[in-house]
Amino acid sequence: MEKKNVVFLTVLAVATLLTAVVGTTFAYFTATVTNTNTPTASSITTADKLGITYDDGTTINGALIKPGWAKSKTITVTNTGNVDLDFTIGFDSTATYTNDFVAGKGAAWWAAYDPSTQTSTGSATNTNDFVYTITKKVGSGSVADYITASSAVLVDNATATDNTTTPVTTYTAAATGSTINTYKALAVPASASTIISDTVAANTTNEYVLTIYFLETNVKQDENNDKTFTGTLKAQIVNAPAGVQVQ
Repeated sequence: MEKKNVVFLTVLAVATLLTAVVGTTFAYFTATVTNTNTPTASSITTADKLGITYDDGTTINGALIKPGWAKSKTITVTNTGNVDLDFTIGFDSTATYTNDFVAGKGAAWWAAYDPSTQTSTGSATNTNDFVYTITKKVGSGSVADYITASSAVLVDNATATDNTTTPVTTYTAAATGSTINTYKALAVPASASTIISDTVAANTTNEYVLTIYFLETNVKQDENNDKTFTGTLKAQIVNAPAGVQVQ
């Protein structure tokens, strides 16, 4: 009887030991699998955001616009993540977009204008007098022209395709007092489209100032007097990594 008890207790002890070993092995295996899924320092998380703020809302409006009119909007782009992000900002094609402006006629055309027939025998200059400029500041860095001579097409001639560092005309915008070189300004698009395509570095803030002008050319501009403009800005991330949000 005593031998049977010894055998029983021995078997029981072995079974208990095996249970403990199996349980310990399973716990170690589970911990190892969990650790292999730990995000690395370069991982994107849902905390990463591209923050866009617009002073005074996203919409730019103008009615009964006169030569010398100007309106500015500051756009702040903040990347709170740990990877650089490509983005675009443009006028939203799903919102109301109105640009009534036409190519300017110029002094010679108006000098030969016949009010009775509303026609002219003079040559039209086809100037784009409704233009925009963009300046950019990165972090605490200095302000620079975002539209540069190498990227901007001349706006003095509607058919121009030549890029140049020599401005055709330098304007002083009556509403702002700022100097505008035509090679650093672009015609406001006839339909809603992208106007900024850029990259914001990780943990960095870029600031853009968009200014739209109806340039005062010191010649008759009745073809564009009292026009209307309405556009709503919208930002989008280009090829957004998983988990990145636009806020």
